[in-house]
Amino acid sequence: MTNNDDFFKVSFTDLSATKLRPALVLSQKNKFGDLLLAFITTTLEQEETDVTLNSPEGGIKKDSVIKLSKITTLNKSLIVGLLGKINEDTEKQVNQKLKLLLNL
Repeated sequence: MTNNDDFFKVSFTDLSATKLRPALVLSQKNKFGDLLLAFITTTLEQEETDVTLNSPEGGIKKDSVIKLSKITTLNKSLIVGLLGKINEDTEKQVNQKLKLLLNL
């Protein structure tokens, strides 16, 4: 079971990829087993809609950025392992930045 505040290691191509990337679950509400994910990177250069994720929040080892302008849909089968959960304050920031990004 996944929640909207979980972040995971993900294979963004297929399961043969050796490098796994972190991603935040934005939505899991569909009947096909797909997740809407935002990329997470340790490259700290930020855009207006990015959210800072400070170590050790959720168990991350390095300060990171949730790139809300880099969203993808992947099947749950490409999820490899749970990294952690964002805290309530970060979740609020994500929701505010998504509204800004989507002009809501």
